Amino acid sequence: MTGELLLTLAGGASLFAWLVLTFGHGRFWLGDQRLGGDPPAPDPWPAVAAVIPARDEADVIAQTLGAVLSQDYPGPFHVVLVDDESSDGTADAARKAADSLGRAECLEILQSKPRPEGWVGKVWALHTGIEHVKGVWPETDFLWLSDADVAPAERTLRRLVAKACAERLDLVSLMVKLHCKRGWERLLVPAFVYFFQKLYPFPRVNDPRSRTAGAAGGCVIVGTEALARAGGIEAIRGEIIDDCALGQRIKQGGGIWLGLGTEEHGVRPYAGIGEIWDMVARSAYTQLGHSPLLLLGTLVGLLLIYATPPALLLAWPLHASAPAALLGGAAWLAMAVTFLPTLVLYGRTPLLAAALPIAGTLYAGMTLDSALRHHRGEGGRWKGRVGAGRAIVLALMAATLGATSPAFADPPELEPWQQNPDGAIEAPSFAVALDYPSGTCAYYTTIDGNDASAYPFSVRPEYWGVFATQLLVGRAAVTYTDPVAGVPALPSKAGHLALVLASLEIRTAC
Repeated sequence: MTGELLLTLAGGASLFAWLVLTFGHGRFWLGDQRLGGDPPAPDPWPAVAAVIPARDEADVIAQTLGAVLSQDYPGPFHVVLVDDESSDGTADAARKAADSLGRAECLEILQSKPRPEGWVGKVWALHTGIEHVKGVWPETDFLWLSDADVAPAERTLRRLVAKACAERLDLVSLMVKLHCKRGWERLLVPAFVYFFQKLYPFPRVNDPRSRTAGAAGGCVIVGTEALARAGGIEAIRGEIIDDCALGQRIKQGGGIWLGLGTEEHGVRPYAGIGEIWDMVARSAYTQLGHSPLLLLGTLVGLLLIYATPPALLLAWPLHASAPAALLGGAAWLAMAVTFLPTLVLYGRTPLLAAALPIAGTLYAGMTLDSALRHHRGEGGRWKGRVGAGRAIVLALMAATLGATSPAFADPPELEPWQQNPDGAIEAPSFAVALDYPSGTCAYYTTIDGNDASAYPFSVRPEYWGVFATQLLVGRAAVTYTDPVAGVPALPSKAGHLALVLASLEIRTAC
């Protein structure tokens, strides 16, 4: 196969991909899912409680909280701000903002308790606020989950609730307009919204016949009964992409709607490309299910549909293949056309549509970096914390040598552990397990938010027993298969078996 043919095939594949995306991928690029005119007003207006998790937001909380407290909402309305271990005086700034508006009686400020293992920080803060609402205002019909750096319009809540009631929706959310005024924001923020629409085509999300589901966590209202049916906020406690996980759970039992906000704004600017990079790298590999194969396919796909078309056209004088150049040019034109509606929404020049290949290539780099961070134990890091905490959850598990043993009714106390600078968690000395008929060894492992074994973890220098079923924390029944063939039995002494764990390492699985 000649080089010219390969280039032509690459151009043809890219153009074909863009034709499919343009005409067969849920009209994602049109950006036509928006709140229209005011739906009929419900009678009576349901009770709403806003829950705002805030961590180190002192510089913006006055603006955003002021917008929430100033809502033109006719029904009962309360606001709960959960200070998520802030170190910059966020709670004090919030109190001053409420006092200045004369709305202090509408605001409750809670201090988030230490985050339990297995919870993402933001979701734990939401849980704290939601539990408070359930206890103080049990008649609440809708929860408004709003990010602390999002400023809604005066009528945002009225319009969201009216739509939910008129169309009998359990969840309504808006992708707010992110800060997009300077530097790299002008290209990469509209591109981020464009890629989000491509991942979760809004018309399909809003179609009850489609399995596609998602939400935009900056501005969400969800029915309290629907949330309870979905298992409560604790059902997504370990999810880094918590908004889309919530949308998926709610859609299993009711209607949802996701649209583009036009008057609701994210007020926090991005300080250069680094902050945008971190925002994407935080969750991109999670979106791929931490799958190396999906990562490889995604990177190849991004390079094929974004980098290949302009490369084929601009390098025409070098490769001298007119068919390849024309196919690449047509694919480049198609992607630019699909980017235009998002650029118009953000008030950016249409000329930036031609730069979408740059954004696509950069996002490929962010996705690769997200995978590398995951394998370094830095996955989900945000505002100084590693997200899911699922690698920090430690459990003591029993495994038999030669036969299945009874389960531990009360596992022994865990030995002290420490986290090494490279992200590995290491048990420093010994674990002693009760002596069962065939002898027992014990080791540590990681578990995820559903109490299932979480990978990767490594046991050195040898591995005894094969993990067969999931472990439930605490008082759990744990069974194991027969030991690995060829591994010698360990000696018992004085009715107990001691296993050195100094060389056992657990790699984070966030």
